[in-house]
Amino acid sequence: MTPCVRASKALAATTTITASNPFALKVRLLFPLFSSFHDCPTSTSIATISETHYRDLIFNTIKEKPLAFRNIQWVSDQFRAVIVDPDLFIRVLNSIRSRPRIALRFFRWAEGQPDFQHSEFAFCVILDILVKNNLMRSAYWVVERVISVNMNGIVYVLVDGYVGPEVLIKLLDLLLWVYTKKSMIEQCLLVFNKMIRNGLLPDVKNCNRMLRIFRKRDLAIKAREEGEVQQALELLSEMQRRGCFPNDVTYNVLINGLSKKGELEQAKGLIGEMLKSGLKVSAYTYNPLICGYCKKGLLVEALRLQEEMVNRGAKPTVATYNTLMHGLCKLGRMAEARQRFSDMFKKNVMPDVVSYNTLIYGYCRLGDLDVARQLKKEMINHGIYADVFTYTILVNGSCKRGNLSMAKEFFDEMLQEGLEPDRFAYITRIVGELKLGDTSRAFSMQEEMLARGFPPDLITYNVFVKGLCKLGNLEEANNLLQKMVRDGLVPNHVTYTSIIHAHLEDGHLTKAKEVFYEMLSKGLSPSVVTYTMLIHAHAGKGRLELAFVYLLEMQEKGISPNVITYNVLINGLCKVRRMDQAYKFFAEMEEKGILPNKYTYTILINENCNMGNWQEALRLYVQMLDRKIQPDSYTHNALLKQLDEDYRLQAVQYLESLILDSKDTSELRT
Repeated sequence: MTPCVRASKALAATTTITASNPFALKVRLLFPLFSSFHDCPTSTSIATISETHYRDLIFNTIKEKPLAFRNIQWVSDQFRAVIVDPDLFIRVLNSIRSRPRIALRFFRWAEGQPDFQHSEFAFCVILDILVKNNLMRSAYWVVERVISVNMNGIVYVLVDGYVGPEVLIKLLDLLLWVYTKKSMIEQCLLVFNKMIRNGLLPDVKNCNRMLRIFRKRDLAIKAREEGEVQQALELLSEMQRRGCFPNDVTYNVLINGLSKKGELEQAKGLIGEMLKSGLKVSAYTYNPLICGYCKKGLLVEALRLQEEMVNRGAKPTVATYNTLMHGLCKLGRMAEARQRFSDMFKKNVMPDVVSYNTLIYGYCRLGDLDVARQLKKEMINHGIYADVFTYTILVNGSCKRGNLSMAKEFFDEMLQEGLEPDRFAYITRIVGELKLGDTSRAFSMQEEMLARGFPPDLITYNVFVKGLCKLGNLEEANNLLQKMVRDGLVPNHVTYTSIIHAHLEDGHLTKAKEVFYEMLSKGLSPSVVTYTMLIHAHAGKGRLELAFVYLLEMQEKGISPNVITYNVLINGLCKVRRMDQAYKFFAEMEEKGILPNKYTYTILINENCNMGNWQEALRLYVQMLDRKIQPDSYTHNALLKQLDEDYRLQAVQYLESLILDSKDTSELRT
């Protein structure tokens, strides 16, 4: 019996398999039967006569009818036997392999016929023909068809020796490429592992593509702590062990993924590896890491990295400057952000719309709308047109300052410029209207959103619920909550927290507690904000034991208290003069790396002054200054309120001298 006939019987046998892994069994059945698809002997058997007959019939048909097999609508009953018999189809394909373009044409036509039986083996034959004739573009199309008809088991057939080694490496790399383009990570890993186990080195470009998928998948699936970035690191190690040396792109992709995941030290370590390997670093290496440090508020480290990249010959790009400017703007360090902006021009790096938007955002944050507006004019004068984000930032800044007429002016200007406001632009306006108490105008804006193709989403509803709650319209907020559910949206912890806060503000602690437990019953996890609100309300009313219950509960759920949580606890304890416990929490927050702020110090200073502990209040005040925490008018009022008029002037002079001494000491240190 010839190998092709044995293969035919094996194929027939495998069509009845219904086990959990039918393809693995099919490969085991076929595995020993033949080594390549064109090794069938040309004897005078019935099979040979059949394939010769169809070979000649195909050639003659094309000669007589040039449009034959050009599309699946072309029909001929003469080839029905080939279409319905997988083994005969394979033999016919092999018989016309000397004419690869005709083989592909026939394959495409047959594969589109209703009764055609797909098999990994038929795909292997046509791919073998195409690759041997260097028709890689056509082979790419066939691989896409393999995937679209779910013939992913072709990997097993290929590595089991059904094609030659030169064709095998090309086909596996091609498969890997298509899988990476489709982000089919499991299939990518299967092909990669098969290649490695068979001593085949994947193309480094494909490895880089895989790493990019790992990075994207890891960002999309936040719940998986290790995620695909860890797999990516393992892939890098595997590449190095197998002699498939990573290039700068490989490292840049990994550094990008680790930086976005927050694994900054690990990402920095990869830069060291790059340099040891003699690879050149660039802005594309450093930019993600700089961005990662800025997002964590570690601006000193980010600025140090920029200096390091310049020292290593990597030129900062507009993205580098934009990232650093954004980090500075978030901290309100506008003079330094402006200096970076000027540096761009000196280094012949042209600012883009993001550069200007970043500065505009910084000034809007500080409420300096005049400078923000001037920057917009400057941007347009430089030939850079304001975009939706520019106007949204300006609208938001105007709303925060309570200047709704200016917000409307910017919004209308955006429309006049032909820009389509996005969802966030509308929500920003709605927030402003609600802030000023104009609920009818806010709902009118929502109708406009809907007309422009932005149906209300969870964020929109949350904005309305929060706004209505702040205005004391709890009934309307609850009605909106019910409408939200009718619209098929599920309220989240933000929705419930807004309603809880409204009840607490009204002094209805029991009602707030009911809403809180309703939230828990729906499987929603409260945030640190939810718990802090509950702790604040109970501590403020002297119900400290209940406040501690909520604190313990949040910690048991793995929710860490923040500086505001500690402040409300310290404030509650100070009110009932349980100072030892207040200082205990003050020490605890520092042990956990949570730095006290001006409110923490002001609370403690205030109560010490109330108790007549002037020396302790001054000690706290000096500690504040040493830590570069700027006191405000409330701090000073707390210090001075218990003093008589005669002593107040002397105290003010003394405090001023402390501030000056603190500044002098700071300057000496720098």
